[in-house]
Amino acid sequence: MRKQVNNFLLKTLIFLSTIGIIYFIRRAFFLDKERIIFFGTCLILLVLFLTLLIFVKFKNQKIQSNFLIFFFSSLISLYVLELTMFKLKYNKENFQFLENVRAAKIEKVDFDDRNIFKFYKDYNKNKNENSVISMSRVQVSIDNKIVQTLGGIGNRETILCNESGYWTTFKSDRYGFNNPDELWDKKLDVVIVGDSFGLGLCVNQDQNFAGVLRKNGKKSITLGGTGMGTLFEYAILREYTKNIETDNLIFMFYLNDLHNLNSELSNPILLNYLNDNNFSQNLALNQNNINIKLEEKLINYINKKKFLTLERIAKFYYIREAVRDIIYKKDKNVIFSRFEIDEQKLNKVIEILKKVEDDFKGNLYIGYLPSAAEYMFKENEKKLLKEISDRIVNKLKANSFDVIDFRLSLDSKELDEILPFGSIVKTQNHYNAKGYKLISNQMLEHLYK
Repeated sequence: MRKQVNNFLLKTLIFLSTIGIIYFIRRAFFLDKERIIFFGTCLILLVLFLTLLIFVKFKNQKIQSNFLIFFFSSLISLYVLELTMFKLKYNKENFQFLENVRAAKIEKVDFDDRNIFKFYKDYNKNKNENSVISMSRVQVSIDNKIVQTLGGIGNRETILCNESGYWTTFKSDRYGFNNPDELWDKKLDVVIVGDSFGLGLCVNQDQNFAGVLRKNGKKSITLGGTGMGTLFEYAILREYTKNIETDNLIFMFYLNDLHNLNSELSNPILLNYLNDNNFSQNLALNQNNINIKLEEKLINYINKKKFLTLERIAKFYYIREAVRDIIYKKDKNVIFSRFEIDEQKLNKVIEILKKVEDDFKGNLYIGYLPSAAEYMFKENEKKLLKEISDRIVNKLKANSFDVIDFRLSLDSKELDEILPFGSIVKTQNHYNAKGYKLISNQMLEHLYK
């Protein structure tokens, strides 16, 4: 019996080793120096391991049993560790959402704790909707050409996010932005461009900045998307404001826009907007093709999502990632490593804003959005962030920009007046509906004083 078990396990090991060799050989065809060394080393180790298996096969059953017990015990231990690392990673990536769920329990508030994929599935089933998940900054191939999209999927019910306990959705306009579509055919009072705050995470369409302005009689739209920085936002203006009339443009600035420049300045398509005043991807005219490509990307991503985690665990992805983090250890301390002022990047932001000023013939305002961290950290940390904000605001004013400093609306307020669950959540949520309203009212006062 022992001999039969040993033979079965040895054959299993040989099979796994063969699969491993095939996998590494296949991956090694994507050649660069680092990969050649890595996969060459792995291949040598696997060959040595197979040699060991053949050697063990001719030993007595006791040696075989001990070896197999050691090997499979080690393998099981590694997968237990891998599952633990996956759980830690999941908790870290979903920390904000889990913190909000925890806060809702403390305050005894109902909270829809379904993840976005479960909500997406249930929403389409229960509402009989062909909805989509909000997408930003996606590259697609159209007619064998790479296109950098700036909006989302047009004219579709779009699932946004959940920070206050309920999932927010909106009907996107013709270009995939968070606006009533008919406004594109009217002369506008205000256009707002920005990142996720400009988009209106995570409130209803009539509660974001443009929505509050519309309630006050101002025809307003927002051109915002998650993760957008100054160069992305400039590209949005170049693509989508050619054929609209408006008197006022509010260009939002948030501290992490400096950090976002790292990736934006390495994006060749975005650099074209910066270096060529006539460059355009003609996105507005190509929206039908963009809709098709974005929806294909979304469906493929959702279909792969359920298999992705299992595939990563099988390849010890999370253990390898932890090892990489140790080897290439970086200072991940908090917010200040991201929000330190890099004068060179700030000057680049000023350069981009000067281009906006040259292109736009109406009234340009720079809306300075304070980080939630300015209100929830310890006093010494808040003081540091305030100094950083002051330096940026003063630099913008020194370059003759009309700055709306939204700290004036928020500094005197309690946390639960501007952020979901107030100080209970130890992470950075977006503003709640009250916070968006306070800032929107300051916009109205500044523009129409």
